[in-house]
Amino acid sequence: DTGFRKSHEAFAFHYAQGHVLAEHDFVFGDGNTANEAGDNPNQWDHGTYIWGTSGGHMDGKIYGPAYEANFILCKTEDIRSETPVEEDNWVAAVEFADSVGADVITSSLTYSAWYTYSDYDGQTATITIAANTADSLGIVVCNAMGNSGPSVGTLTPPADAFDIIAVGAVTSLGSIASFSSRGPTFDGRPKPEVVAQGVSTYASSAAGDAAYTNVSGTSLSTPLVAGLCCLVLEANPCLTPQQVREAVMMTADRAANPDSTTYGHGIPDALAAINYASCPPPPCCVGTTGNINGDPGDIVDVADLTTLIDHLFISFTPLGCPEEGNVNGDPNGDVDVADLTSLIDHLFISFTPTAACQ
Repeated sequence: DTGFRKSHEAFAFHYAQGHVLAEHDFVFGDGNTANEAGDNPNQWDHGTYIWGTSGGHMDGKIYGPAYEANFILCKTEDIRSETPVEEDNWVAAVEFADSVGADVITSSLTYSAWYTYSDYDGQTATITIAANTADSLGIVVCNAMGNSGPSVGTLTPPADAFDIIAVGAVTSLGSIASFSSRGPTFDGRPKPEVVAQGVSTYASSAAGDAAYTNVSGTSLSTPLVAGLCCLVLEANPCLTPQQVREAVMMTADRAANPDSTTYGHGIPDALAAINYASCPPPPCCVGTTGNINGDPGDIVDVADLTTLIDHLFISFTPLGCPEEGNVNGDPNGDVDVADLTSLIDHLFISFTPTAACQ
């Protein structure tokens, strides 16, 4: 983005908790994403809005949807000019974010001054190619549609990318904002993917360390959706970017009848998106068997023997992880007296290691 007023109270929690993992200024080539000598005084305004909207954390004032996420801050936009080098900065920022381990990118920057509509085909603009590449690297990219509506075909790169979530803006009542850029792409693909509130959206302000304001633009709707994507991944960390994209789109309020230019799939439903797909539970038995009582230290001892005896002969209480009870490695996974014999042998006689988890 354009930079960030890092001293704002909405971000203090993140610094106190070590949630800011890295930052880089691609305009001046240093490690400070706040305003510095040579910057326009308003340089950090836009980025401060976006960070607060996606993940601000201040009791009684603001909570972005990803308020406990980790953050990587990238300053790529120089508001003193509009030149193609800013696209290069954006590409470099994606590479930087990937190197640190980013899962979601929220970007409210678009570039159109040196492109025409025929370039909005998902494979021409430099920034669009980079956005598609980010998806292949395992990063969910959410990007603003732009503020050039209401005519059709007014989206701007990288919103035309194949694999991202391009976000339009609606009012608090769910009506499309007149300024929200419209699809489709030049090659006829529907855009946006979804919409979110981008009219009078409450945000942290760079006017002061405790300043807040209402801001309009697809810039503000985008970080809300990006924050939702963080929640989807938090609940289901196994999902690919395309699966996250699908979850957000297919549970939005117009998913049954999406349009190709204005609302897309509509306003996301956060809870429905989180519940749309799920990861399989992790295996309860890792390594070798025998930790029958579920000791957090994975220790196999007399307590496990007691639990197994209770299961087999006394209370018949089901084992929390039956795989741990298959001490002799029976290919059918049965837990029986043979396992009890193997466990006694392991603990007191030959000390032979228990069988591997299956």
